[in-house]
Amino acid sequence: MLRIEVHRALLPHPEIPQETVDDTVNVMMMMPLLRLFAIALLAAACTSQESGEALPPPVPIAQWSSRVDTLPGTYTRVMSPAEFHDSLLVVPDIAERLIWRINVNDGTRSAFGSQGGGPGEWARAGWAGKVSRDSVVIFQSFASAPFPVIDVVTGRGRTHALMSAGEGSEIDAIFTSVSSPLVRHADTLGRIYGAPRLAPPQRDPATGRMMPPIGQADTAPIVRYSLQSGGPDTLVRFRTGVQARAAERDVSGAIALPMSLGLYGPYNDWHVMRGGDLLVVDATTYTVQVRRAGASDVREFTLPWTPIAVSDSGWRAHVQNTTKGSIAMIEKSMADVSAKSGRSMTGLQPPRYVVPEKPATLSPVNFGGGVRRMHSSGSIAWIPVSRAEPSVTEFWDLVDIDRGARITTLEFPVNHRLLHVSSLGAYVVAKDADDLERILLFRP
Repeated sequence: MLRIEVHRALLPHPEIPQETVDDTVNVMMMMPLLRLFAIALLAAACTSQESGEALPPPVPIAQWSSRVDTLPGTYTRVMSPAEFHDSLLVVPDIAERLIWRINVNDGTRSAFGSQGGGPGEWARAGWAGKVSRDSVVIFQSFASAPFPVIDVVTGRGRTHALMSAGEGSEIDAIFTSVSSPLVRHADTLGRIYGAPRLAPPQRDPATGRMMPPIGQADTAPIVRYSLQSGGPDTLVRFRTGVQARAAERDVSGAIALPMSLGLYGPYNDWHVMRGGDLLVVDATTYTVQVRRAGASDVREFTLPWTPIAVSDSGWRAHVQNTTKGSIAMIEKSMADVSAKSGRSMTGLQPPRYVVPEKPATLSPVNFGGGVRRMHSSGSIAWIPVSRAEPSVTEFWDLVDIDRGARITTLEFPVNHRLLHVSSLGAYVVAKDADDLERILLFRP
């Protein structure tokens, strides 16, 4: 079967590894190519409220920390790691298709686990999650994909499957797969969590065929799975903060795609703390909802913020980077398909984007269009925020969840991104001029 490579920027979630969707793309070759882009690209609407309170300036993370350690090795694309025993860090590198175990105390690094299809082996390097004091789960993105749970000391483990294969055609199965929960969180009680990125597919009442999911749903369920029982449990439905919009065709026959707002969009998100407490954050109002594990009560608090105006130059740069780059990738994919299949696709018009109006201000919380995730250690949550426009650095609020109060705001250097937070400090990825990544530990 012909294999199509689709750039990660066109997928439902920017952190989904390319390898994870290869099987999906192979099946979708049966559909017209441009239908993929209608499924994958999202539109967003941005609104803002003002709190009217001036905030203190951010603190550079180097000033916040007492010392900075450089962990061993270089990487190409590091994904979310998991820390154990205050000394071992399991780090996936999806670009190199490797998983590493780093000893923070003695500065050594070794390969972790084994790649393959056997029990406890990982098929692809995904995200790492801590599911007990000594076991790590390697997420394979969608809940429909089997994943391993591995002992961090022995490197041996078992494989779990949360969902059985559904009935119907291969196309039906793939639609169901890509709209199933995207699992990416774990607590230390043997439970993992996910939420779908796409609206569920619907059947055409006239033909009975499964129709592809288009766009992100306005609301989505947060689902919890137990590794012991395997049963799902819907905790709550949350507002995603975006509005789904389907692709259209203009009079010339070109497909018109809704442009993603990315960093300029009010994407909401959620996070699971170590003991199973659930945080849901509204990016537009900076309201934090706290659901304690095992309790029925829900607590909310809203943090003050200062509105940041969107500049014309920053918005123009975002529009150009989003549309020009994506269209170039689409055209390259079309050319690759033509070359591999021997069929000309010159009759298809190149796609164009429907550019929304420039938002007046940035949302106070900035999940980067779904790229950035919250982190936590103890009762302190790290929440990505907007503090400059155009922003070339990351800003993070440290929030005391028990008190409902901001502790401080940290600013990262250019080309640094937050990777993980633990009692040891903040693990930060630093990228150099050659696009090589190193992991730094900023100790508070």
